[in-house]
Amino acid sequence: MRRQVRAAWMRACMSPACRAARALRALRACLPRAAAGVCFADRRARACRSSPVRVQHPHTGVPVCAGAAKENGFSPCRERPRRLPPFRSAFPAQLPAQLPAQLPAQLPACPMPNAPASTLLPHALAHFPPELPLGSDSLLRTVVTIDQHGPTLHSPAHATHRADAEPWLASALDLVAANLGSTYARVSRQLYGNNRAWRANKRDEMRTPGLVYVFYSQMASPSALALFLSFLVTDEPDLAPETVPPQVLYLYEIHVAPRHQGRGLGLRMLSQCVFPTARASRVAGVELTVFSNNQPALRLYQRAGMRLAAWSPQDRVVSAQRRRTRAMQYAQEARVRPDYYLFFWGCSPDTDRVVIGTGPLTRAEPRQA
Repeated sequence: MRRQVRAAWMRACMSPACRAARALRALRACLPRAAAGVCFADRRARACRSSPVRVQHPHTGVPVCAGAAKENGFSPCRERPRRLPPFRSAFPAQLPAQLPAQLPAQLPACPMPNAPASTLLPHALAHFPPELPLGSDSLLRTVVTIDQHGPTLHSPAHATHRADAEPWLASALDLVAANLGSTYARVSRQLYGNNRAWRANKRDEMRTPGLVYVFYSQMASPSALALFLSFLVTDEPDLAPETVPPQVLYLYEIHVAPRHQGRGLGLRMLSQCVFPTARASRVAGVELTVFSNNQPALRLYQRAGMRLAAWSPQDRVVSAQRRRTRAMQYAQEARVRPDYYLFFWGCSPDTDRVVIGTGPLTRAEPRQA
């Protein structure tokens, strides 16, 4: 019997008429509370009805209790909110009658930080000899430039197509792998900021627009490559404001094949070819990046007259412990080298005084993990 009564009662409650009556009763109960500005959904506001403190609602003027006023987001002592200023549109009040009939066909291009290779190519051809004597043999020069369309090989007769330059770039990448492959594999992630193989990153870097490559090989063959250099003219934001012009000849690569190392080719290329090319290009100086563990290259650049740049990463002290005995007091310091240094050579003594770092390049301790 109880189950039957309960089922009948539930059917009556779920009927449309019952639901309509319940909604009407709820609406009638909400109207006075909404007029008074009291949030009927907040149970804490209901407890404030018995409070003898009554204040006037700032918008409706209906007296409400102070507790309900706080619960609804306004203070009894708060003044009536001021009206917002009229909205002012950022658009002009009146649009032009008609748009221009024809837009420019091409927008002006953004200035590139790297100078085009065509401006540096005449100076490179003038200061790099076509034939480099090396004992009883002689090395022949080959020049490749990189522009927006890719590499171009420049021979004494004419400029050939892109396909003729690709073997030279491939031989240059193999020479980089032979000299510094292990170093690039260790610092590739920090240097390039990705997880790609270092050869893929280096291959993309070697195709930077504006680069000029100078190759020296036997019989002008890529398979007999002896040495190569790559450089471009670019802006240097770390130069002092009084340095004019704010451009440098950035030496990307200088590599000598292992069978030709120790013959003074690197020093000859820097002093007789690279530095005169920088002077002819009217830049502030020559800048390059060298790995801190490449001791032969560090000695070469210092012998050529290059110094550590003021904006170059410096050695840092990772630990310092002082020990005191009866006879002496001394300190032990462990220096850690950065992954690379920045070296600079100024075309004038004034530029050297502005950009050369003051700290000497000291011999650091072995790298600690």
